[in-house]
Amino acid sequence: MNCAIALFEFEGKEDNELGFEKGAEIVMTQTYEDSEWTAGYLANDSNKTEGLFPSNYVEIKPKETNEKKNQEKDQTNEISKTENTISSNSIQETKIENKNKNEEEEKEEEKQEEKETEKETEKEKEKEKEKEKEKEEEEEKEKEEEKGKEKEKTNKKTLQKKQKEKNGDIRDSITIEIRKEEVKGKKEINNDVWNLDEKSQKIVTTNQCRNSFDSSLNSNYSTIIISFLLLFFFSISLKFLSTKRKNAEQKN
Repeated sequence: MNCAIALFEFEGKEDNELGFEKGAEIVMTQTYEDSEWTAGYLANDSNKTEGLFPSNYVEIKPKETNEKKNQEKDQTNEISKTENTISSNSIQETKIENKNKNEEEEKEEEKQEEKETEKETEKEKEKEKEKEKEKEEEEEKEKEEEKGKEKEKTNKKTLQKKQKEKNGDIRDSITIEIRKEEVKGKKEINNDVWNLDEKSQKIVTTNQCRNSFDSSLNSNYSTIIISFLLLFFFSISLKFLSTKRKNAEQKN
């Protein structure tokens, strides 16, 4: 079968005629020697509906051109196949590259997450260490406070003991002086009644001293009144001194 190209546009008026436009490719199925009409169908028609058209409206193509066209078509098909294969390969390669990239990104994300978790654990450890240090410091402060309180208590106790001792010494000294004055006023009392100890400076009285002193108190009321007054003033002075010391300790 020969192929022809339409030189002019032809409109098929009857049902058995084939209409076409200029430049359309027509496949010729049958030619009539005594007639000006030929039969054929359009090359782009999949149904291949045949019809008659005037032979002078078309130009028959040489066979070589058809073969060349077929070769070109084959070449184009091969090129398209190779292109398709290349594109498919490139698509696969891109997919593989994307997978590798995604895997690398996931690995990097995992590494970053691990680093962040390590940082968080380190921070938590540092916080725990700081808390432990604070606890130790608080415990040390509490111990120091307890030690200070104990020292204050011991100091207070020692001060109270010293004050008691001083008060006792003062009372003893006052009583000694009072009794000495009474002894001086009364010559009847023997000089051997009073014996002072050199180490403790305390009065050692005998039974005779007590008996004589009792008799002297009964006989001399004035000396008794003086002794009471001295003791009263002495107690007031002790209270005044103790209040002063307490105030000084509170200020310190």
